[in-house]
Amino acid sequence: MAENVFRFLEETGTRHANMAAVIDRDHRVTFGALLNASLTLRRALARHLGTERSIVGFMCSNGPDFISGLFALIGEGKVAAPLAPQPRWEESSDAANGLHMTHIVAHRDFCEHLPPTWTAALLEGSPFVLITRSARDSGEASAASVDHVPNAAVIRPTSGTTGRSKGVILSHETIAERTAAGLAALRLEPGERVCWVLPMAYHFVVSVILYVRYAIPIALVRDQLGESILQTLRDAECSMLYGTPLHYSLLAQTPSSQRFPALRLPISTTSPLSPAIADRFADRFHLPVSQVYGIIELGLPLGNIGGAGFTSHSVGTPSPGFEAKIIHDTQPITRSGESGDLLLRGPGMFDGYLEPRARRSDMTSDGWFATGDIAYYGTSGEIFIAGRKKSVIITAGNKVFPEEVEGVLDTYPGVRRCRVFGKSHDLLGEIVTAEVELDQPETFNREEIIRFCKRRMTNFKVPQELHLSRAIRTTPTGKVARSS
Repeated sequence: MAENVFRFLEETGTRHANMAAVIDRDHRVTFGALLNASLTLRRALARHLGTERSIVGFMCSNGPDFISGLFALIGEGKVAAPLAPQPRWEESSDAANGLHMTHIVAHRDFCEHLPPTWTAALLEGSPFVLITRSARDSGEASAASVDHVPNAAVIRPTSGTTGRSKGVILSHETIAERTAAGLAALRLEPGERVCWVLPMAYHFVVSVILYVRYAIPIALVRDQLGESILQTLRDAECSMLYGTPLHYSLLAQTPSSQRFPALRLPISTTSPLSPAIADRFADRFHLPVSQVYGIIELGLPLGNIGGAGFTSHSVGTPSPGFEAKIIHDTQPITRSGESGDLLLRGPGMFDGYLEPRARRSDMTSDGWFATGDIAYYGTSGEIFIAGRKKSVIITAGNKVFPEEVEGVLDTYPGVRRCRVFGKSHDLLGEIVTAEVELDQPETFNREEIIRFCKRRMTNFKVPQELHLSRAIRTTPTGKVARSS
C-alpha cells in the first residue's frame, strides 16, 4: 500500500490524544483535537472535490488550523501547495496559475476580498472555504503536471532569491524519509517543546510534520518582537528555537534581564548567520547558536549541532545519513579554505520539479545534487557557505560573494538587514553595491559605513555604492531577495 503521511497525525492523535500539540499563550490544542478537526475537513473535501487527483492551494496563518488543514488536504489524496497567507489575491492568482491549481482551500479570515469572478463555498464543520477560480485548469491538466512523480503530496516553490521560483515536488514516501532524517539531525527527545516563529507555509515538511509525527509540542509566537519570543521561550519552557538570524539579533537586543533556562538548542536557518549576531546572542544568554543548512530539495543535510567546537557561522558537517563533497570542475576539493561547488546526497531528497518538468534522476548524478552554493572546508573539516554561485559579483576579474560583504555590514551598529549585489559597470564589469536597513534611519552615514568596511575587507570587496533602504525585500522564508 502506498504511503500516506496522514497516518502520522492519526497515530499521534490516537496515542497522545490529550497531549498539547499547539500552545498559544494560555490556549492549548491537543493532538486529539487536531486529528478530529482534520477528519472533519477531510469529509468536507471528499464531498466537494471527490477522488480527483489535483493540485490544490492552501492558505492559512500559523496555528492549529494550519496543521489540521494541511494534513486533511494531503490525507485526502490531493497535492497541497501552501501559499503565504495574505489578502492580496492577485499574487495568489499568479501562484495558482504557475502551479496549476484547480482550487484553493483558504481560511475564512483571508476571503474578504476575493475577485468577483471567483466563488467560495464553506467547507462544513471547518473554518475553511473552498475557492474555485474563474479560469482554473481542468483536473486532468492539474494531475498531468505531477504525473512524473508517483504519490505526490506537496509542491513547494523554491525561495526565489534570484527572482525565479520553481515548484519542488515531494511524495508521501519522501516526506516520511525526510522527517525521520530530520529527527536524527535535530536530536529532539520526547517531551521537548519547540518555540515557533517561522511561517508554517514554508517550513512544514521537516518541521511541522516532523513535530506531529514525533509528538513534539509547538509554542507559537504571535508577533516578531524579541520580547515576545523571549516570553514564549520562558512561559512554555521551550528547549528548542528554530529561527532566523534576525530573530537572534532581536533576542540579543532585548532590554530585560530575562533568560530561558530550558532552552538547549537555539538553531539558526534560512540565511547565513553572521559571527556578529552569533556573538551578541552568546554574550547576552551564554548559549551558542547552532546553524543548520536547510534546502527544500534535501531538508536538513548539514548542521552545526552537538557541541563539536566549530565556529558559529559554519554549517557544520553532514547530518546522519547524508554525504557532502566540494568540487572544482569535476575534481573533489579536500584542502581547507579552497572553495568550490557544494554537492549533497542523502535520505528524503526531492522527487522532481513542476516547471521545468523534471524528475530527481534528471537533476542528480549518481545521487549527488548540485546545490548552487559555493562552499569550503574549515581547518576542522566543518563546511562554510561562501555564497550562491549565481549571485557572485565579478568586479575587475575578482570574485565577490554578497554574503561575505553582508556578514561585515551586519556587524555595523544599528544595521537591521542588508543586501549586496552587483551593478553593471562599463570598465569593471560589475561594481559591489549595497543597501542597508537601519534601526534608526536618521543615523545613516555613508562615509562612516564605507570606512568601517575598508578596515575589515580587501578593497575590491568594499561597496562602491551604498544606499539607505527603508525596508529590504525578503522572500517568504526570510532570505534576502537577490533580484533588484
